[in-house]
Amino acid sequence: MQRVFDCRRTEVRRAVVMLFALAGSAHAQEQAAPAGQPVAGQLPEVTVRAAGSETGIGPVGGYVARRSVTATKTDTPLSETPQSISVITREQMEDRGVQTVSEAFAYSAGVVGDNVVESRYDKPVIRGFPARQYLDGLYINYYTSGYLMPRVDAYGLERVELLRGPSSVLYGANAPGGLINLVSKRPTAETLREVNVQYGSHNRKQASFDLSGAVDSNQTVLYRLTGLFRKSDTQTDHAKDDRIFIAPALTFRPSADTTFTLLTHYQRDKQGTAINFLPREGTVIPTVNGRRISSSFFTGEPGFNTFDREEYAIGYAFEHRFNDTFRVRQNVRYMHSDLTYTGVYAVGWNSAAQQQLRRGSLDAGGKLDTIGVDTQLQADFSTGPVRHKMLVGVDYQHGKFDDKQGLGTVGTPPLGLIDPWNPVYGARINPIASYTNVEQTQRQLGVYFQDQMKLTERLTFVAGGRKDWASSDTTSTRIGTANNARAVTTTPIDQDDFTYRLGLLYQAPYGITPYVSYSTSFQPQAGTDLRGSPFKPTTGKQTELGVKFQPPGSNSFITAAVYDLRQQDVLTPDPNRPP
Repeated sequence: MQRVFDCRRTEVRRAVVMLFALAGSAHAQEQAAPAGQPVAGQLPEVTVRAAGSETGIGPVGGYVARRSVTATKTDTPLSETPQSISVITREQMEDRGVQTVSEAFAYSAGVVGDNVVESRYDKPVIRGFPARQYLDGLYINYYTSGYLMPRVDAYGLERVELLRGPSSVLYGANAPGGLINLVSKRPTAETLREVNVQYGSHNRKQASFDLSGAVDSNQTVLYRLTGLFRKSDTQTDHAKDDRIFIAPALTFRPSADTTFTLLTHYQRDKQGTAINFLPREGTVIPTVNGRRISSSFFTGEPGFNTFDREEYAIGYAFEHRFNDTFRVRQNVRYMHSDLTYTGVYAVGWNSAAQQQLRRGSLDAGGKLDTIGVDTQLQADFSTGPVRHKMLVGVDYQHGKFDDKQGLGTVGTPPLGLIDPWNPVYGARINPIASYTNVEQTQRQLGVYFQDQMKLTERLTFVAGGRKDWASSDTTSTRIGTANNARAVTTTPIDQDDFTYRLGLLYQAPYGITPYVSYSTSFQPQAGTDLRGSPFKPTTGKQTELGVKFQPPGSNSFITAAVYDLRQQDVLTPDPNRPP
């Protein structure tokens, strides 16, 4: 029933957009006509983009992207990229009614999303490993083990791109499974006027708009303003999904060789927690009494459960072409996020009778400040018959967060019981006895190079390498509120590594492109062993053999791959020395 409703909602949105387009065309025509002269019927103006006009960060006409910057940091056709990559376009997201990033990649191979139904996070897992997320090529989710993780609204995105396999050679510290790159909507020279009004199940009320165009007749200054406002319940009682999102962007093009784009966004989420941690008995299988718990059951306390997150970011993307050979790019972003999170949750059945659930409480929150800078110099030249697209870059990432977590009890023992079939709310939330405060600063400096060599018209060889220096300082403080006891633990990291990749592809006739690649990755590890020696970074390596197929003249793109992916120096608890 929900799927049918989503399809109708999409059609209503399209009808509203078409109505605005018709009204705008008629108004423009009326102004152009002489006074007193009737206006002849005229169809709305339609902008048609040729396939060759697509860029690696811009809009895509349809579902099939042909270019991307994620895998190489250069604007490269997917058919010339010796790595598995998927691009979920804006049009596909709209037609599927995508509301979150997790929903965007729900039909992509090799990736799964955690908490897809729940509104707090997007936590992708690619090829079996938790994946880092990037926004316009810069890292965003610094603290993946806690609750303080930014989440960008999918309506503000032009594309969602999945890069499979180790990618440290261009991005630094990363899991070997791959990464997610979110591409923001950017100003367009074509006038865009879109307004959406939605009403859905669970009392969902949402309005959004997307406005873009040129400020002057020479199209030197372009703007875009994207926004979304939502007030909604969820399938879980007493759990909200309210959001404010607004993203202004401005592009300045003083010449054909220079582009400066300012990218900003603000997002405020006021939500409950739809994750209830319900037991297997009563959900997956019936209880011992043959009963099942309703999906609308809320394990928390309506006056206590809250998830209030605020984030904002400001940055820019700059590019300047010196001549036909050299061009420079720089991407910069500062991002801030803070969170207040309190809740009551279920911790299992109280007895073998499976009639009441035990509950605990949580008080968490914190602040995150990050800055990322990526500067690249690209050179396009030839050495004899070989055409080169060479990239040299340096990037720096700095993140600092303060995180607080405390666990407590509810009501009187045993831990605030609640009947899932006849819930009674209003239990006392007991004071939390102790908190853990974590303060961490992360730094990563990387220098990288890459050469995309066109050996012949059909044969391409890609080689790249990177040297990283990663460091962090983590201070964990255990605070007892009863006697103000404090236990402080400090864990430093100071590690470096060299990663590389090699790739070869052949563009055969009929749109068939077989390829082979080998790539490596690394992840810093905190702490020391029993002898006091720092742990080695966890490294990964992958050999991938694949084929890409894009039939000439068709609007389709197929990729198939097999791979051997391995990790080394993974931290493992010593069974002979329990903690």
